[in-house]
Amino acid sequence: MLPEPQWSLLRYAPTRGSVLDAGCGDLYYTSILKNSNPNLEITAVDIVLPDITNAKKNNFVRSCIENLPFKDESLDYIFCFSVLQYIKDNEEAIKEFCRVLKWKGRLLITLPTSKSVFRLIRDMEIRTRVYKWHEHDVSHYHYYTKNDIKKLVEDRFKILDLHGYNFNFIPMLLPLLFSPPKLKARAEENKVKRLRISDSRMMKKAFNLLKCIQNMRGPINNLCYHYVMILEKN
Repeated sequence: MLPEPQWSLLRYAPTRGSVLDAGCGDLYYTSILKNSNPNLEITAVDIVLPDITNAKKNNFVRSCIENLPFKDESLDYIFCFSVLQYIKDNEEAIKEFCRVLKWKGRLLITLPTSKSVFRLIRDMEIRTRVYKWHEHDVSHYHYYTKNDIKKLVEDRFKILDLHGYNFNFIPMLLPLLFSPPKLKARAEENKVKRLRISDSRMMKKAFNLLKCIQNMRGPINNLCYHYVMILEKN
């Protein structure tokens, strides 16, 4: 099985129709869907211009997702991965998605969970200036619980599926805990790279402990990295 969110992206995409990649970034997911089904008419939008070659190869439009340049009920499918948390008024984006989607059109979104271990690590990396994705080196406006999500989409969309998916945060956590001086030095030179983790007994114990925590079921399963939400327009 493919990892999330690729699996949900391909599973819920229509066989034909108009698709929007909302907040496309470097067009990574646009390319995945395009290669999977060339019959789809995919448009990608973002406020930041991607690599010019990628933009020319794909149908890219520069736009914010709170004011999309599309007619009412003109799209069959929208996917929006890890974007809404950066938008102060995220409800406006949801309203806009609802406006441009056809009746029964589907919306696939991923949102960061409020109780995630990843949230703590990411915030620590940003504060110590070692976060390696500099284009996203900003604080989120939102982190979400399931109740937050339901409240955000109620009256506009029917929730078809809402589940969490995990992320292997251990390679991020161990360097942050055990080698902060090295990371800080590299960050200053803009050459932050993964550090080699020595094969010591202490490292192995820490790795195994964190792995156990990440794989636990029950209440602690809420520590998943992101939620994947599949919606259908009412």
